[in-house]
Amino acid sequence: IKKSYIHSPLDYKALFDALSDRYIFVSKLHPLVRNATELDEATAASTEGFLYDISATASIEDALCAADMVISDYSSLIFDYSLLERPMIFYAYDLEEYEEGRSFYYPYRDFVPGPIVTDTAGIIAAVNEQDRSFDRERVARFRQEFMSACDGHATDRILDYLINADQ
Repeated sequence: IKKSYIHSPLDYKALFDALSDRYIFVSKLHPLVRNATELDEATAASTEGFLYDISATASIEDALCAADMVISDYSSLIFDYSLLERPMIFYAYDLEEYEEGRSFYYPYRDFVPGPIVTDTAGIIAAVNEQDRSFDRERVARFRQEFMSACDGHATDRILDYLINADQ
């Protein structure tokens, strides 16, 4: 890893003010960055009942199943989450820097199956608009392209292969 992307300029108080009447915000940070990112006491106090950091207490699998929508950056968790065909928002506040330092297998702007936002206001707008703008077909196409083998029959295919391997 050339650079560590641990600083996020999210304004948690603005998220609280705009979204706490309808949503809670659950944060599950990558294990490599969770120890480097902490909320200050004032932020934690001003967002009580809205902002929960489950980085050390819940698995990503449980968190994804419980989430009504996901806000992600460049994480591969979007592949797993696409199986649920739920809204995804892509928080890429440092996209140009990330492209220079890490790059992608696919052009990010064309690849991700949801809106790309670069700041807290963009997240708020995307969350508020997802009821009207969520493109389930786009997520379904993404799921089909990258996760089509996750159809509940992988064990059947493996057994069939093993049974018929000698033939």
